[in-house]
Amino acid sequence: MRTSLARYIGGGPIANTRLEACARGEVTCRDRVPGEAGESKRVARALMTLPIAEFLRRYRPHVPEPGTKVMR
Repeated sequence: MRTSLARYIGGGPIANTRLEACARGEVTCRDRVPGEAGESKRVARALMTLPIAEFLRRYRPHVPEPGTKVMR
């Protein structure tokens, strides 16, 4: 998985617009779905529903540690 520092400079780990719902102990958000090798570069979007614990496990590594200098 390729990540880029530029993705984090303008915002947080996940945009609020990607969050769809949080109900019954689950979080639903939009996610990127990679296309086939020969398809255009447009990325499809799909809904992904995760238990809250799994969502937080995936979210936590992208939150900066307290005291970390943030580039503005």
